[in-house]
Amino acid sequence: MNSLKRKNMMAAYTGFRGTQTLTAVLAQLPADLTARLTGAELGQVAGLLYEVYNKGRSSTQASIEDDCVWVGAGVDRLVPLTIIRALPANIHLA
Repeated sequence: MNSLKRKNMMAAYTGFRGTQTLTAVLAQLPADLTARLTGAELGQVAGLLYEVYNKGRSSTQASIEDDCVWVGAGVDRLVPLTIIRALPANIHLA
């Protein structure tokens, strides 16, 4: 993909732009679509892929996203793993 097409794709992409997430989303784009669609169209398709992924993720109420944990259930935040790792092993949150 040429740099202008990629620039247009990224301008139209509405999903999370973390390196691992973006790489995973773009890996789902079939080669024939990548060749055939405009950059803006690819960005829209990639955004839809991310949206569908998030709908599935929200049903689990938590997932790993790059170096964070997504917590749903009304919290709806990304919590850095460094914060979670810093918690004492014997902490009881209940």
